Amino acid sequence: MASEILTSQPMRLAETLARPSFSMPANACDVHVHVFAPELQYPRVPNPHYTLPDGAPSLLDAMTRSLGIDRFAIVQPSYYGTDNRCTLAAIATLGDGARGIAAREAAAREAAARAGVPEPEATG
Repeated sequence: MASEILTSQPMRLAETLARPSFSMPANACDVHVHVFAPELQYPRVPNPHYTLPDGAPSLLDAMTRSLGIDRFAIVQPSYYGTDNRCTLAAIATLGDGARGIAAREAAAREAAARAGVPEPEATG
């Protein structure tokens, strides 16, 4: 693994996107998006593999509206480790069309498995 942190380029602005030439199906869903906030608000892990420009919920909302996507799953990025606050805040901000995939500490998963607790199921 490289020791230097990779730096991604900013995402395209929503106003530069063109709506698809076809009608999006009702309830179209993007199943893998990330949200990033300023590091002062949500600190990153000590040695991230990458760094990104802010990707606020408002930018995700603008992009999905531009493309005609009604629903999306916000995936917890490794950039925040198992601190899911940014993802949870984005879901709360973006409302009914937003769902999330959280990260848990390995020790918590292992302890739950030893206790016979099943993995959580998706809701919503």
